[in-house]
Amino acid sequence: MKKQIASVSILFTMILVIGAINGVHATISIITGINMYTSTPATMAYDSGKSEIFVVLANYQAVSVISDKTNAEIVNVTVGQYPSGLAYDSVKGEIFVSNYNSNTVSVISDSNNTVVKTIKVGQNPDGLAYDSGLGEVFVANFGSNTVSVISDSTNKVVANVTVGNFPTGVAYDSVLGKVFVTNSNLNQGTAGKPADNTVSVILDSNNKVVANVTVGASPSGVAYDSVQGKVFVTNINDGTISVISDKNYEVLATVKPPTGGGLEFMSPSIVYDSGVGAIFVIHGLSIFAISDSNYTVVGKLSSYSAYSDQLAYDSGQGEIFYSDTAGNHAIPAAIGIISDGSRSAPTTGNLVVTVKDSNGNAISGAAVSSTYTPPGQTALSGDSTGDGSLSFNGVVVGSYTFQAAKSGYLTNTGSGSVTTTGTANINIGLTAQQSGGGGTQPSGGGGVPGFPAEATILGLILVVVVLLAKRRFPN
Repeated sequence: MKKQIASVSILFTMILVIGAINGVHATISIITGINMYTSTPATMAYDSGKSEIFVVLANYQAVSVISDKTNAEIVNVTVGQYPSGLAYDSVKGEIFVSNYNSNTVSVISDSNNTVVKTIKVGQNPDGLAYDSGLGEVFVANFGSNTVSVISDSTNKVVANVTVGNFPTGVAYDSVLGKVFVTNSNLNQGTAGKPADNTVSVILDSNNKVVANVTVGASPSGVAYDSVQGKVFVTNINDGTISVISDKNYEVLATVKPPTGGGLEFMSPSIVYDSGVGAIFVIHGLSIFAISDSNYTVVGKLSSYSAYSDQLAYDSGQGEIFYSDTAGNHAIPAAIGIISDGSRSAPTTGNLVVTVKDSNGNAISGAAVSSTYTPPGQTALSGDSTGDGSLSFNGVVVGSYTFQAAKSGYLTNTGSGSVTTTGTANINIGLTAQQSGGGGTQPSGGGGVPGFPAEATILGLILVVVVLLAKRRFPN
C-alpha cells in the first residue's frame, strides 16, 4: 500500500558561496524543498539511470522516490522495519535497502519501484555500498561485526567478512577494488565491546581484510574520492574528518571544520561532489564544502535547522540533497536541495543560416544540418525557407559549422560564431551541378556540353593519334 507523505513547496532561499575549487567558480543556493512533515527522512541515494532520489523514511518503513527534474515525489515503497542505508546498483537498475530492525536487505527495481527480493543478512544492517567491478553489494552489519557480500546477479549472500566492532559506513574504491568500512559505536562502545575507532579495508577480489586504519573518535560516514584517490571519514564524536590514502592506508590529514552555530555535533553523512571537487559535510548548524585537495573550507551554508542529518550527491543535476528530520516535529521535516553551480545554464544567443546559389538567389528547401556545435549544444537541423534562411534561437554561444545540401547542387558548408549580442549569420553558397555530367561538375566547367572536360581532351588526343596513323600508313 502506497503512503502519500510528501508534498512540494518552496521553503527557503539560502546561499552558499564557493570560491575557486580546482578552477571552478560557483554559487551554491537552495533552490527548493520537499516537505516530509511528520516523517523522518534520512539516508538518500541518487539513481543516475532514472534521475531519481531515493529517501529512507525510517519511521514509516518506506523509501520515498523523488524525481530530480520536478522535485516531486513519485511514490513510496514499503520495505522492512526501520530502513537505514541505501545503495544504487547502476548495472541492474536496483536500489538495495538495509532494514536495521528486520536484519534484511530489500531490493527495489527502479523500473517499477517494487520490492523484487528480500535478503537475510547479519544483525542490524546499516551502511551499504555497490561494487560495480564485481557486481556485488557490501552491507555493514552493526550488530554482528560483519560485512555481508551480496551478489546482484543472484541476490544471495556469497560471503560474510569479519571486521571491527560496530561497523556502520561503507564506501567502494572503484579504482583499486577495495571496500572501506568504518568501525564505531556512537556511544563510544558498550560493556565489554569498546569502540574500535578504525576503518577496515576489504579487498573485493578475495573478501579479505587487508588493513585496519586508526582514525578519530566514532568514525561513521565514509566517502571515496576517485579523482584524488582518497577516502574521507567523519569522526562524529570529535568533530573531525580523517583523510586516508587508498594506496598505503596512511592518514594524510585530520580536518576539523568550524562548528557553525556553536554546536560540536557532526553528522555521520559525508559525500564527494565530483563536479566541483569538494567534500560536503554537516557540522553543527552548517553544511560545509571542503576542498578535496587542500582541505580548506570553500563554502558554508547555514542549515535549515538543528536536525540536518544526511546528504546525497546528484551528479546529473549537480546538486546536493540534505535531509532535516524535524526533531520533535515542531517544524516540518524537509529535503533541502543545494545547486553546486557545476550545471549552470550556458549563455545563449541567436543564429540564422542562409543558403543561396552562385548568383545570390535564395534556395528554399535545402537540408541544413550542423556538423560542429559548442559543448552543451545538441545538433541542429532543418530546411531553408522561401528566402533561403533557417533560424535557431536560444543556442549555446560558440563556434558552429553547418552543411547545406539540395538535389541539383553541390553540397557546401559554412561557419560562424554565436555571441550573446545580436544575431549571428552563416551564409552557405551552393553551386549548380552540371547536367548530364554525372552530377560531379559545376556548370561552366569547360568541355563539350554533357561531357566532362577530361573526357573531351582524351577524345581529341585519340582523334589526333588516328589521323597521324593514317598519314603514316595510308591505304
